[in-house]
Amino acid sequence: VPMIWGLVVPMYSASAQITVSPRVARVVFQTDENGVVPLYKSYQNTQVSTILSPTVLERVLDKAEIRETKWYREKGGSWLRSALPPVQRLREALAARPIPDTELISVTMSAPDSGDAQLIVNSVVDQYLELVRESFDKTDRNRFQALTEQLREIQADIDSAIATNQAASRSLGTSEPEELRSQLTTQLSALEAEMRAMERQRSLWEWELNRVNETAGKGESSNDVNALAEVQFG
Repeated sequence: VPMIWGLVVPMYSASAQITVSPRVARVVFQTDENGVVPLYKSYQNTQVSTILSPTVLERVLDKAEIRETKWYREKGGSWLRSALPPVQRLREALAARPIPDTELISVTMSAPDSGDAQLIVNSVVDQYLELVRESFDKTDRNRFQALTEQLREIQADIDSAIATNQAASRSLGTSEPEELRSQLTTQLSALEAEMRAMERQRSLWEWELNRVNETAGKGESSNDVNALAEVQFG
């Protein structure tokens, strides 16, 4: 037993849990990139792969406090096995998996030193969250640029519409279309009244002319007819 305890190196485990929401918050408008995440289980598995990705692990190993740990300095080699690259060693020491029926992903690491295990697990979670934030920031910047461009286009359309309206106002002599319509309606009514009066006057003249012609046909002299016509038509 003493010999076994002398040969066996005790291992300590540290765990952390990350909540992966099934809904992505929107920035301004509802888009394909936000709202309820489709195929949530696949999304969770993708996040597990991201946690264990070289990008996250290399960021962890770049930390000065990680390089000072006993786990990092020992290199992990033995007489049965040559030392592995730090990224590969860390990948083998870590385990990440979704917890069934929850929104949680568990990240666990085993190491001979409990403090090292806890420090490294926390650093893995921190670097994963930092990578996610950078990804969202990039998406938000792209969306903001797209919204800014749309705003410029809409503002250009508004400016063009205002210029067109001003040109039409100058051409019509008023900036109030309803006022112009009212003026034109009034003028039209006056012209229609004048036209009806002229039609009545014309009808009267035609009636009097017919009467003069009838009188002339009964034997009156042409001079009398002309004199009567002169009186009627001035």
